[in-house]
Amino acid sequence: MRCLIAGGGTGGHLFPGVALAEALVARDPGTEVRFVCTPKGLDRRLLAPTGWSFDICEAPQLPRSASALASLPLSLARAGGAAWRVVRRFRPHVVVGCGGHGSFAPAMAAFAARIPVALLEQNVIPGRTTKLLARRAGVIFGQWPEEHLRWRSPIRYVAAGNPLRAQFAEARDREACRAAYRLPGGEVPGLLVFGGSQGARSLNLWVAEGLAAVGGLLPRCAILHLCGSGERERLLPLYARAADAAPGLSWHVAEFEPDMGRAYAAVDLAIGRAGGTGIAEMTARGLPMVLIPYPEAADDHQRANASAVAAAGAGLVFEERHCDTALLRMLLEEVLLNRARREALARGSQALGRPDAARSIAEELIAIAAGTGRS
Repeated sequence: MRCLIAGGGTGGHLFPGVALAEALVARDPGTEVRFVCTPKGLDRRLLAPTGWSFDICEAPQLPRSASALASLPLSLARAGGAAWRVVRRFRPHVVVGCGGHGSFAPAMAAFAARIPVALLEQNVIPGRTTKLLARRAGVIFGQWPEEHLRWRSPIRYVAAGNPLRAQFAEARDREACRAAYRLPGGEVPGLLVFGGSQGARSLNLWVAEGLAAVGGLLPRCAILHLCGSGERERLLPLYARAADAAPGLSWHVAEFEPDMGRAYAAVDLAIGRAGGTGIAEMTARGLPMVLIPYPEAADDHQRANASAVAAAGAGLVFEERHCDTALLRMLLEEVLLNRARREALARGSQALGRPDAARSIAEELIAIAAGTGRS
């Protein structure tokens, strides 16, 4: 079987594809997998360490203004030509679109070559690319039960979950994970702060400045802060100031963590955005969460994701405009330090989790490929 996986632009649109590739090869070692990603440097940085082969294809975004419309036909033609060449050379049995504009041209090339297309959708409200491709795709795999969906289309939808890399299925030793970040173990509660692969500056500053402002009122706790590219130097002085005033505060700040399974295993609560892949990762670990939806997300999809999490009792949701020092202090005192509250949220998170999603989707794709008759 040959599977072409297309997408990119963010970690949330690439990591599910990597997870699916792992599951396909684990199911059948003879499977060939190739990726098509966008020209963004992030895509190459994320894919290169995985060892999977990949091609780079221009991925024009659908214009949001009339002034940008003029260049779209040429961009689409270039992207379509590049995607067609990849499809004709690799001759996949099935093409998987992981979401984002990077999956559009490869999926269209697959349609033209009469190759089955499956889509992965991480969010309650699908992206524009998924909406455009949905009617022609053979199946859409999503992580939310259909009653949560905010879209309607005559499609085949399977609530299989969001594929997760093998690191999220492994049992991890909490103390060893803490030690990797030089954070104290035992009963010291741990908090993870992260904004996704691209970071979240306002979220970063809210937490770091809030910790510095609270100062000596901070309880004993450990903070693991994954801040995104270019943000670490901005945050270090703020954490140093907070630690000077609060001897019980331990902290580790990094731009990016390739082993997010270790990060989740090291903490007791997470504060982050409400991207679909991040939510899938946290629920697979049964990690309670505090979600701050990105207010500029397309179609406000992060707020819809967060609402579904809150409705399941898996986390708390707050608007970015309400994020001040008082809210941060409340979360530290009433959630992070409140074991009963954390455990109740953890039960809701675990109930939402689908750690077997990659395996079940891989089996469906193998069945689809078996019906193509391609060699």
